[in-house]
Amino acid sequence: MSQTNSVSKKSGQPRFLLLMGAIIALWVLLPFIIEFASTTHAQSGNAASLVAILTGDPIADATPHGFASYYVAPSGTPEPARSLFVSVSNVNLPAGTVLSVSLNAAPIGMITLDERRHGALFLSTFNGGTVPIVVAGDALTINSGDPTILTGTFEPPPTPSPTSTHTPFPTPSHTPFPTPSHTPFPTPSHTPFPTPSHTPFPTPSGTPL
Repeated sequence: MSQTNSVSKKSGQPRFLLLMGAIIALWVLLPFIIEFASTTHAQSGNAASLVAILTGDPIADATPHGFASYYVAPSGTPEPARSLFVSVSNVNLPAGTVLSVSLNAAPIGMITLDERRHGALFLSTFNGGTVPIVVAGDALTINSGDPTILTGTFEPPPTPSPTSTHTPFPTPSHTPFPTPSHTPFPTPSHTPFPTPSHTPFPTPSGTPL
């Protein structure tokens, strides 16, 4: 009997340890989950306040391109939350190359290229980061040392064109073919053959044979 209880206790210990490990892991990851959800909501729930299209000269026959988005969350507080997202791609430089990001020639962050020649920078006050205040006309530059790789100017996002009203084809008025007037063939007038006048043979004068 004691041996059975001992086996039960041993089999229950791993389950208890797994449960405690899951609780501890959830407790540790909970702040990161909340931060990620807040950042995602801020990006997806609010339209960008300003955007910049980044362009640059080709590097070894590959033209780099990118874009930047500046978000200001609507809030009644004196200091609304802000975020800045910068993405570059097709930058024909070795993986691991570090690019400097500057706003009006003032450094604000770094981008490290991956194996796909892509990189991004995300700054947000949601996680306590420092985000510069961006206004229309500010210039964003991406540099690799002295050479400028990409540059662009912040401006309000384009206003989407209004949805065109659907104008259906007008229903054509039905004009039936006119009913032709029935003109029957005229009834021919019956003209009987004329009755011939009867002209009897003349009576021969009596001349006996």
